[in-house]
Amino acid sequence: MTLAVPAPVALADRPLVDVPVAAQVRLDTSACAPSCRLRMAELGLRAGSVVTVVGRSSGGGRVVQVGTARVAVDRLTACALRACPVSVDLFR
Repeated sequence: MTLAVPAPVALADRPLVDVPVAAQVRLDTSACAPSCRLRMAELGLRAGSVVTVVGRSSGGGRVVQVGTARVAVDRLTACALRACPVSVDLFR
């Protein structure tokens, strides 16, 4: 009997709302409105930040960890934030 090993989930550029819990991704805030980008930066969620998705809310939002801080992001904002694999450098 052979057991199938599931393939790792590809984290190609997609909305943060679609990233599974425990995945580590690099944020791309370029799709957000300037006011949203400013607020995210104030919370520590800047373009190029590496974050870990640590939870989901019942309304579809996400809780992300950046450094030692955890930030809750509502569903609409999580749809606007793009997530790239950590190996992608947004500033090349």
